[in-house]
Amino acid sequence: MKDLLNYIDKNRLVAIVLAFLTPCLFLGFFSYPSADDYPYSLITLAKGFLGTQEYYYNEWSGRYVATALMSLSPVVFRSFLGYKWVGIITYLTFLGACWAFVRALLGPKFDSRLTRVMYVFFLVLYICEMPSITEAFNWYPGVVNYTLSLVIFLLGIAYYFSSTGLSLSMTTTPDWEKNKIRDIFVLSVLSFLMPGVNESLVVVWLYFISVLILVRFLIYRKFPFALLVPIVVGLIGFYIVYRAPGNLVRGALFPNNHNILFTIFRPLGLIVELFFRYTKPSIILFFIAAFSFLSGLKGKIHPSIFSKNARILTVLFYLSTCFLFLAPAHWAMGGAPARRAMNLYCYMHLVFLILMYCQYLWSQPIKSQKIYDAIIKKYPAKFHAAVFILSLFAVSNFGVAWADLLYRAPIYASEQAQRIAVLEDPESRDKDIVVPALSFHPETIFFAEISENPSEGDNRAMADYFGVKSISIQSKGVAPSN
Repeated sequence: MKDLLNYIDKNRLVAIVLAFLTPCLFLGFFSYPSADDYPYSLITLAKGFLGTQEYYYNEWSGRYVATALMSLSPVVFRSFLGYKWVGIITYLTFLGACWAFVRALLGPKFDSRLTRVMYVFFLVLYICEMPSITEAFNWYPGVVNYTLSLVIFLLGIAYYFSSTGLSLSMTTTPDWEKNKIRDIFVLSVLSFLMPGVNESLVVVWLYFISVLILVRFLIYRKFPFALLVPIVVGLIGFYIVYRAPGNLVRGALFPNNHNILFTIFRPLGLIVELFFRYTKPSIILFFIAAFSFLSGLKGKIHPSIFSKNARILTVLFYLSTCFLFLAPAHWAMGGAPARRAMNLYCYMHLVFLILMYCQYLWSQPIKSQKIYDAIIKKYPAKFHAAVFILSLFAVSNFGVAWADLLYRAPIYASEQAQRIAVLEDPESRDKDIVVPALSFHPETIFFAEISENPSEGDNRAMADYFGVKSISIQSKGVAPSN
C-alpha cells in the first residue's frame, strides 16, 4: 500500500521544497533591527570590541562567543543590508546543519533518496511548528544566542555519529584510531563554543555525548577515553560562563530564581504540557499519511534500535533531555525559557517524537497495522495526504509565512525604510522625532516595536543610535515629524 512519502519522486520533492521551505529564505530581505540590536551596538560603539567583552562579562552574561558576535552585528557598522543577509545566511546554515544531522543519524549508507525525503519532511514539520521564526532567523540576538547554538549542537552530534560509526542503521564499522586526533580536536572546539553561545544547551550537549560514549562502549566493548577530552573542554567553558559576575546582575532582574525546588519540580509539569503543545495536528496527520512508508523502513534499521529495552531507554532519554534543557532556565530566570529558546526544545521534541513513533511501528508491526486498518485505512491514502498538506497551510507557520512574504513584509519593510530615512536625515539631529506606527507586525520577521513613550528603553536606545533627541510612535492627535 502506497502513502504520501512513497509518491515522492525528485520532482515532487523539489515542489515541496519550493512550497514550504522557500518563504523563510526570502523573508530575510525584509527584516530590520529592533529592541536589543540598538543597545548592544551602542555599547560596542562606545567601549570598543574588547571593552564590550569585559563589560558584558562583568555586568550581564558570560556567553563569551555570543557577546563577541553581538559586538560584530551589522547594526554596529550601520549596515541594514547586512542585517537582511543575516537571516538568509542563518537559514541556509541551519538547513545545512539539519542535513548533516539527519544524514549522520540515518547512516552514510542509508538509501540516499529516503534520506532526502526524510530530511525534507522533517524540516517541513519543524518549521511549520517552530515557536518563533523571527527569533530563529531574522532577529540578530536570537540568531546569535539560540540558532547558532543549535547549529553547533547539530554539527557536533553529526560529527560524533560519523566519527564513531553510530547511527540508526549501524551500517559502518568505525576506524576510530585513524582520525582520532582530528576528531578530538573538532569535538573539543565545538564543546568550547557551545557554552559561549548558550549555557542551557551545553548541558544537553554534554549529556548527549556522555550517553553516546556509553552506547559506543556497550557496542564495541572498548572505552574511548580520548572522547572524554571534549567533555572536559565543555565543562571548562561552562565554568567560565557560570562564574561570570554578570550572571548575578542579570539574575537580580528575575524573581523566584535560584529556587531549587522550583527548578526541580516546575519543569516536570512543563514537559507534559509541552508534549501536547508541540505535538500539533500536522505532526499527527504526518504520522497517519506516512504510516506505510515509516513501517517499511524497518528492514533498513538495526534491530537493536527498536528492542524493548531501546524503547524504554529512548523515553527516559527524551524526558531527561527535556528536563536538562528546562532546568537551567528555571534556575537562572525563575520561569520557562523565552520563545526563541523553545525553538531548540521544539527541535529536540520532534526528533524524539518521530523516533519513538517509528520504534513502536517497527517493534509492533502486526498490532500497529491492525489499528491502522481498523481506524484509518478506510480513508484513501490521497485523502490523508491532502489533509496533511492542507494542515501545513491552515494551522502552521507556512500560511503566515506566505502571507507575510507576499503582502505584509513588503509594506513593513517600506515603512521601516522610511522611518530610518527620517532618523538619518541631518535635519533630524537633536530633535524630538515622532514616526507613524507600523501598519503590520509580520510574525515571521517582526520582533518588537518602539512605544509612544520616548523614555522607554528601546526608544532611548534607538534615539541615541541615530543621534536624535528622542523618538516615539505617533499617538492620536500627534502629527509625525517630517
